[in-house]
Amino acid sequence: MDTIVETNDTPVTDELTKLKAQANSLGIKFNAKIGIDKLIAKIESYTDTALITKTEVAETISARNSRLRRDASRLIRVIVHCLNPDKRQWPGATVSIGNSVVGFFKKYIPFETEVGYHIPNIIYKQLLEKECQIFYTIKGRNGRPDQKRGKLIKEYNIEVLPPLTRDELKDLADQQAVNQSID
Repeated sequence: MDTIVETNDTPVTDELTKLKAQANSLGIKFNAKIGIDKLIAKIESYTDTALITKTEVAETISARNSRLRRDASRLIRVIVHCLNPDKRQWPGATVSIGNSVVGFFKKYIPFETEVGYHIPNIIYKQLLEKECQIFYTIKGRNGRPDQKRGKLIKEYNIEVLPPLTRDELKDLADQQAVNQSID
């Protein structure tokens, strides 16, 4: 089996020289005795991080907290239907949620409203996740109701409505001004 050995190092040296020039133009620091493979890896890792920093703007902690507060307090117009058998007769419920980043939200949520009700997004998300336990009876071996079993169901059915139009907002503002229901 014949093996071919290149005695001329010129192609390898030219490639290494080009890579060193590219690394210098990018501002990458490297040892003068670096090999081609390591230099290629350094250039690739630098260009990958450079692409990430250019495309993804680094977000400061205060900017992130502001964005999260804005998202949490964004109002969503909904009609909430209570599916919990223990709360079906209730006209509504007070819901509260919060954390150290977005603050504390507390709101009374009326059930079964005709025109909808605006609630903060963070409360909407909490209501979507809320579950309650109901019990049902299963038949035993002799066919009689024998055992009670429990299962989890969604506590609220939430109907999301489109935002109010300008005309609806104007009518609402006029109605509130007539009723003097705003401070």
